[in-house]
Amino acid sequence: MIVVRIDKFDPAYAASWPCSSLGSWLITQEKLDTFGAIGDVLAVVSNNTVVAVFEIAGHCRDVHTRRVAFWVVPSSSWSHLIGNPNPASPWGTRFSRWPVKFVETEMLGRAD
Repeated sequence: MIVVRIDKFDPAYAASWPCSSLGSWLITQEKLDTFGAIGDVLAVVSNNTVVAVFEIAGHCRDVHTRRVAFWVVPSSSWSHLIGNPNPASPWGTRFSRWPVKFVETEMLGRAD
């Protein structure tokens, strides 16, 4: 699972998020390769609480900025995580808030 932090969250807008409006994150190709097996789910976290969960259908990388954007669909298998604490280690001060973390998906347990 890839866990990303966002600063502002609008729950009314989240249900209709397409890939591009989720944003893009600086993730090295090495990280994507290393965590490819667990990068099948994208959890969006705001204030250390899961606010949305998506199945990752694909991704694209901007070769100039090395930022990655994801093509996603809402996840019914992982929707039980919404409203629960961040499944990754919590983000601390603003100086330690790298917005991307990785968690082994198998550790969390699917709802279905």
